[in-house]
Amino acid sequence: MFRSDRDALAEKVDSLQSDNTRLLAENEAMRRDLLAYHAASPRLGTHGGGVYKDGPIHEGERAALARHALTPFPVWKVVVPHILTLGVSSWIRFNTMHDRLPKAEHDDPSAAKAITFHVIPYFNMYWVFFNGLRLADRINLQLRLRDEAPRIDRSWVVTAGVASVLPYVNFILAPIAWLVVAIQMQRAINRIVEIDRGEGEASNDTRVHVPVLESVGAARLDAPWRNETPVLVEPATAAATATAYALEAGATEEVHATEAEDGMPATRQHVA
Repeated sequence: MFRSDRDALAEKVDSLQSDNTRLLAENEAMRRDLLAYHAASPRLGTHGGGVYKDGPIHEGERAALARHALTPFPVWKVVVPHILTLGVSSWIRFNTMHDRLPKAEHDDPSAAKAITFHVIPYFNMYWVFFNGLRLADRINLQLRLRDEAPRIDRSWVVTAGVASVLPYVNFILAPIAWLVVAIQMQRAINRIVEIDRGEGEASNDTRVHVPVLESVGAARLDAPWRNETPVLVEPATAAATATAYALEAGATEEVHATEAEDGMPATRQHVA
């Protein structure tokens, strides 16, 4: 007994879904292995300066490191709580970003490590610089993987770190400096997600031209005997169509006038 086409198609779809699941699992396994190799190595690849430097990034590294769990968030919703809490809300929010980014270097901190090391006396004076710069590097790396320029200025992170360790004035200067860094970080994160969703503005060279469409039906009012369903075409095509039908109507009227002069019966002629 022969199977129906529907059964054959269903079997083919099941086979494709199975292959897709298998390939996704293999790809994820390779990505984890590559990230584990990076995390175990003091320096990555052949760059000599780590993946956060401006050296070349291999395609395998690019595929493995481009995965993230970042989500967009309005910048003003970062600014307002930052001001109200003197920077505490941004400190918590952006330290948790470590767990949403791939671990590219062996010393990339987790969110728990980033927060905990800030409360260790004396050591936190070093950690405020290292952690801030590393988070900036990790976010800027995601932009570089997408062929975008870095959007977080490392000099501002250093300035914010200095403001944080200065006695007496740190409660005033640190929240202001870190506010600038927080705005830069959130804008960079929003841009990364925007690129991944394909919502970024295309350049003039790559922008697809979408023509404005007009109905040909409006151009056929001078030929009411034609009862075709109107279609949508570009304005230039609609204008050309209107001209063609105007010439057709004029030719038909001329034929009618010639027939009347010759005494022939006036019959409407249609031009195919």
